[in-house]
Amino acid sequence: MKSTPGGGLLLLRRKAPLTRRSVAYFCSGAHRYSERRNSRVQVHSVDTVLATLLRERTKHRNHNIKIILTFSKRYRVKIDEYVAVNERPLFVDSLLRAVDQLWGDKRDRGPDICCVHPGFSHIQTISDGCALILNRSSQLRPVAEGVCFRDDATIRRERMAFERIFEDNSKGQDREIDVMIKRIKTLWPTRGVVRVRALSRSSD
Repeated sequence: MKSTPGGGLLLLRRKAPLTRRSVAYFCSGAHRYSERRNSRVQVHSVDTVLATLLRERTKHRNHNIKIILTFSKRYRVKIDEYVAVNERPLFVDSLLRAVDQLWGDKRDRGPDICCVHPGFSHIQTISDGCALILNRSSQLRPVAEGVCFRDDATIRRERMAFERIFEDNSKGQDREIDVMIKRIKTLWPTRGVVRVRALSRSSD
């Protein structure tokens, strides 16, 4: 069963998703990444919907929303398609600003995160009423297909597997945010990105 934009949008209307994502969706309009992606692909972006949901439901600390950030090789390939070399510092700045907006300067709001890559062939987005399982054939290929499960037994099994990976790999929220910020700053290991001004207070 092919995954569809409609299925993703329906899923994200639920109240407590667990999901694996890249980082680009944190960037809320400060850079033209999303606009370029949407004009080329011309289908609804689940990342955009998720970004809206996060802003609406994480104004305080929200332990019900958990995100595994993979920083996969595919992510670099993806953003290289839409971010020009001379725009990389702006893109990194945009992500760092979004981190401060979402988690706050005291890290007292936002969703739980864990920076780990559990693999490329079983990509979960789970809510109260649905488990969307996507897969890709290799590390650098885009997502090819997926299945949306709505039976309670499968949702419970996928949720338990997700939370086990999250709990076994998390180093604590503050440490995970620090790891995320470091990886954002080194998306492109060149002098231009390394020298980008640190906007996040936790990196001072």
